[in-house]
Amino acid sequence: MGSMVQQMIASALLQGLAVVLQLAAAFLALRLIRITGCKFAWLLISGAFCFMAVRRFYGLWLLMWEGAKPEVPDAAAAAAISLLLLVSVASIKPLLQGTKSPKNNLRQSGKALKEEEASRRGEVQTAKEQLEVDVQERRRAETALAAEHQRLYALLEALPALVYVKAPDYTIRFANRQFRENYGDPKGRRCYEVFGRTEVCQQCSSLQVLKTGVPKKEEWVKFEGDRVYELIHYPFSDLDGSPLVLTLGIDITERKHMEEALRLSESNLRHLTSQLLAIQETERERIARELHDELGQSLLVLKMQISALQRQPQGEKPLAPDCSEMLQTLDEIIGNVRRLSRDLSPYILADLGLEAALQRLFQEFSKYHPINLELSGDFAGLNRAFPVQEQIHIYRIFQECLTNIGKHSDATHLRVIATRREAEISFLLEDNGRGFDVEELQDASAPGRGIGLATLRERARLLGGRLSISSSPGQGTRVSVVLPLKA
Repeated sequence: MGSMVQQMIASALLQGLAVVLQLAAAFLALRLIRITGCKFAWLLISGAFCFMAVRRFYGLWLLMWEGAKPEVPDAAAAAAISLLLLVSVASIKPLLQGTKSPKNNLRQSGKALKEEEASRRGEVQTAKEQLEVDVQERRRAETALAAEHQRLYALLEALPALVYVKAPDYTIRFANRQFRENYGDPKGRRCYEVFGRTEVCQQCSSLQVLKTGVPKKEEWVKFEGDRVYELIHYPFSDLDGSPLVLTLGIDITERKHMEEALRLSESNLRHLTSQLLAIQETERERIARELHDELGQSLLVLKMQISALQRQPQGEKPLAPDCSEMLQTLDEIIGNVRRLSRDLSPYILADLGLEAALQRLFQEFSKYHPINLELSGDFAGLNRAFPVQEQIHIYRIFQECLTNIGKHSDATHLRVIATRREAEISFLLEDNGRGFDVEELQDASAPGRGIGLATLRERARLLGGRLSISSSPGQGTRVSVVLPLKA
């Protein structure tokens, strides 16, 4: 009796364990549906496990309540089989999860790839649209550039000057009407061939312009020698951006002839001015000699006669007072004649040189004009510094300046400064007078305009130097003379 009870208890426990294991296997089988996605198969397997569990539960009911015979080996086998099934299902789950992960990753990767492909497709479409816009803009720009080139070439075609466009290989790509009329249609020939040469010019300006990108100007004489052109080479570019050189040639033959004629006329004028000044000095010397020799001698004879008449008795009314007044007047006339003679031809310059002549000139200026004269600098050695024939021009410059200052400046002070440098000497005459408008006085149409300033500058030019005058009303006058030392 005790053995039967033990068998019943063992059989019940084993069958209950089998029921639990089979239900657990059914539950795991349902979980595998989510992992694998195979719904029908795992539902069928789970139903089979459930059926086995119900069957085993029915056997347990029969044992416990109907008194059925306990079958321990059969219950142990069922429990063992249920355990194996549960272990199998439990072992399949991680394997299936490992299989699912690559699939999920692949699915996610595919989704990401699709999203990236869609994004890239959008970017490509946007880039394509932008490219089309850029292409259209470029085509419009190229069309506008071509139109500008056409307008430029039309303008160059009508210019009354030589115009041609040259490539780096010296071929002429364009030549306007004026060029073709002078040299014919170049038809793609090289420039030196068009101009009658067999090789490239040694100093080709076009190459320099291509290298530097800076325009260059030069003069060119036509190979026949009858025309002169001013050529201006400009860096240029073709429609495709390739470098070119545009050359503009202006016929300056008439201008060169006029410049040459003007140069010759200026040279004749300067020669005539030099001759005029020389003749003027000769005439002054002649007049001074006549004043000194003839008029001066006549006045001296008249003075001696009046002196003799003064000593003789003349009846009741003495002539001495009248003669004394006449003698005084004659002395003044003789003094003026001598001064005029010295001004016309300073004999002291020929006898003693420029240094003594200038010293005498300054003394005479101070004697006859109430102007404080201040001398500074080195006036010594002027006789050796300049040839005799040039000293008269220096003397006349000082004489003219001092005369103008004494007559017109109303100055109270005058400074005269001499400054020596290595190869030149400069003289400065500066007064505090009323001044004048230099430009107005130099205007040829100005009333009362003389030739004094022009003569001063011409004398300085003959000496190889320069003379400048600066003045303004109420500000005094400043005369600067710079002369090269000749010895």
